[in-house]
Amino acid sequence: MLDIAHISLARIPARTPLRVLFPGRQEWPEKSRGYLRSSGSIAGSWLESLGRNTQASDLPCRDYPDSVLTRRNHIRPFGVAAHHLVLSARNCLNESGSQVRINGHWYRRSGDTPVSEAWPVLQASVAGGRIVPCSEAEQDDGDIVTGIPLVLPAGRTISEDFLLANCSDVAHSFSVHPHGMFGPPPPAWQELSDVFVNGKTTGLEDHLLAEQLRKTAEAHRAETSDRLLHSVAAAMPDGSLLFMAATGGLLRISRLLAHSFQATAALVLENSGSVGWSYREPEAHEEKLLVGAANQRELGTVFLAFDAGGYVDTFTHPFLKAI
Repeated sequence: MLDIAHISLARIPARTPLRVLFPGRQEWPEKSRGYLRSSGSIAGSWLESLGRNTQASDLPCRDYPDSVLTRRNHIRPFGVAAHHLVLSARNCLNESGSQVRINGHWYRRSGDTPVSEAWPVLQASVAGGRIVPCSEAEQDDGDIVTGIPLVLPAGRTISEDFLLANCSDVAHSFSVHPHGMFGPPPPAWQELSDVFVNGKTTGLEDHLLAEQLRKTAEAHRAETSDRLLHSVAAAMPDGSLLFMAATGGLLRISRLLAHSFQATAALVLENSGSVGWSYREPEAHEEKLLVGAANQRELGTVFLAFDAGGYVDTFTHPFLKAI
């Protein structure tokens, strides 16, 4: 078996204009529950409103039309010019806690409540990108992308209980797969998904839901997930933004950002095959994929774009400086 591990970094200086793109937002159905992984999410979903008899055997599946999605390399008509770096934020509207505000309008999955005012969120505008508490970001006119926090304000790392109780795709917490491609057989993924949805539906506190998930994982001998690629955004002490794509467990990435990079706040943008960083060269007909996993998916909901100011430059990787 071939093993591949990533750790890619992109630094954006303070006050670099940052844009949020959601080309398919006009097609977003209000009843959508994003990505369905449990039979407990089917009732009241967009698919059910269409009269579709969705069964547990159909899971996982998207609860919105294909027109909501845009191809990573087909977003030039939406203002992506030469020398633009494009980073996808495809957790938006698929995962719990991953929401987006564009032109003052919030897009959320049906049944989702606004994220906590204390959560760090990514705010984007012509004045630049920054990561600040949601309550502060909502006071300004910039667009907003939310995601599960990895580093809380003032550089505080998250707890394992918080992570387990907020990752709606249990494959980001445990090494399970809906089709049993790795880890234990498929029932492990399904049972963990059901436990998560049931816990959220009944308002279970984070530490209690985390404990239920651990016990279920132990019953199936499912190990902690540490083999997926994750893309995250982090605020740095000098006001710049650091985007990182790294293979590993989210809890370890949280500690890496806080302790080794001194990040003051950070959040998850996407995971696994959703991760995609692209770059548009002059005269090119489509963006080149710079960073992505072997299972990289072309379609996505939300994207971030900024002008690199010329050909993408490189710098000595911080890990090499430590040698």
